[in-house]
Amino acid sequence: RGEDRALLKQRDKLYRSARQAHPERWSGRTRNWQPEGPVTLNPDREKQAA
Repeated sequence: RGEDRALLKQRDKLYRSARQAHPERWSGRTRNWQPEGPVTLNPDREKQAA
C-alpha cells in the first residue's frame, strides 16, 4: 500500500527533533528509518504433525 514511507519519514523527523531538543538523553544514533521493501506477514506454513 505504500504507507510505510510517509510514516518512516515522519518518525525520522520526530526522533531527530527529540534528539536535538535533549541530546543528553541520547547515547548513540537513532534507528535506521529506511523502508525495508516488500515483506510477507503470516506466510503459509507447511503443516507439521504434532
